[in-house]
Amino acid sequence: MVLTQLVKREIKAFLKNPGFIISLVILFAFYAAMGGIMRRSAEETQRIILQSNIGFVVEDNTAFVQELVKTINETLGGRVKIYSNIREAVEDTGVGLLIPRGFTTNITNNLTTLYLSSMVKIDSPSTTIVQAKTSILSQLASLIEHILPYVVSKTLGYEISGEYMVSIHGSALFYGREVDSALLMGFLTFITMLPLLVGILIGTNAGYAAQLVAYEKLEKAFEMLLAQPIKRSSIVIAKIIGASVATIIYSAVILASIFILALGSIPGEVQSIDNSVITSSITELSRQLGLDVAFHFIVSIAIALILGLLETGSLGIILGSMASDERTAGLLITPVMFLYLGLAFAFTFIGFQVNIATSVLAGFIVLPLPMVYMLSLISGETIYIVVSLASSIAVCILLTSIAVFLFNRDIVVLGLRIRLRRE
Repeated sequence: MVLTQLVKREIKAFLKNPGFIISLVILFAFYAAMGGIMRRSAEETQRIILQSNIGFVVEDNTAFVQELVKTINETLGGRVKIYSNIREAVEDTGVGLLIPRGFTTNITNNLTTLYLSSMVKIDSPSTTIVQAKTSILSQLASLIEHILPYVVSKTLGYEISGEYMVSIHGSALFYGREVDSALLMGFLTFITMLPLLVGILIGTNAGYAAQLVAYEKLEKAFEMLLAQPIKRSSIVIAKIIGASVATIIYSAVILASIFILALGSIPGEVQSIDNSVITSSITELSRQLGLDVAFHFIVSIAIALILGLLETGSLGIILGSMASDERTAGLLITPVMFLYLGLAFAFTFIGFQVNIATSVLAGFIVLPLPMVYMLSLISGETIYIVVSLASSIAVCILLTSIAVFLFNRDIVVLGLRIRLRRE
């Protein structure tokens, strides 16, 4: 009976807390909206696969190849267009396929593997878009494998004794730069994972900052601290730095543990091979993109973490000022942490077009800053990263000023009631 009463008491405490109710409403509304966004992303991917035109460049202009292209076009419902060069085909249709000289000769010589060249246009860091266009090429290879026996029988007059395998390999046109498809996929996978990493770190930082303030209230040290002859701005900045240091230490330990675990599970011989492959891949990618990828990755992450820690530290202090204890602070900060994680997942799987509007958004929420930074440099439109940094710095200053204002007003919080007048 006593246990039942205690459980009811705790449940009522949660249900009566406005912060808890607000958290539930925010989380439900946000993730419902996220579901709609991801559904539209999936629909867009499907549309790309089903409706995209394909630009063909025919170097081996034989009767056999002409019949092959004609059959492919009929099968795809007239989505094949012919161009004089692969770059023109990609610029117009987004997906280009080149049938090289000697293709018919390879058929008549009974080569079992046939090689085609391709290029796709990538104008978004979204891995779903990249996978959709890559999927078009995979489906095209499969289609050619299936119709080859028919075309050979119709134009060359004999039956194929075995099966052909069609291999399509090529490059991607990424913001006007021609990049190896495999290297680009690895690059995009990494930069689209960065918002998730940054989201976890700065979301944790908001929780630490809120708890720093709430803990002092619980220990009755908050009013004593405010009563000291210390600038309130110094107190706020000190708390932001303190929470950031705690987050950095926590994150460093977690990342080091994961790294040691991964490193310890790989044999020494394989490690040396992997390291050399990774180094050469980064070097080649840097050459193709025209910038030092490793250096700018580090710079972009450092910028995002610094601004993200400042922003969420200030936000955590503001929320902590509205909480009477650590439990209430946790209830207030939970929707914020889930919000950052949800946005991180959105940018990871959906991606976005880099423009002024998205640059401002990136500055406000910090998470996609590394993506905007890298894509701005690659595209040569550095104005986007300038806009993002300016927006992020403005948000940091605004939130810090609000936190200082709250402290300067000598706010003493009981539950969620704020006293705004100095006595």
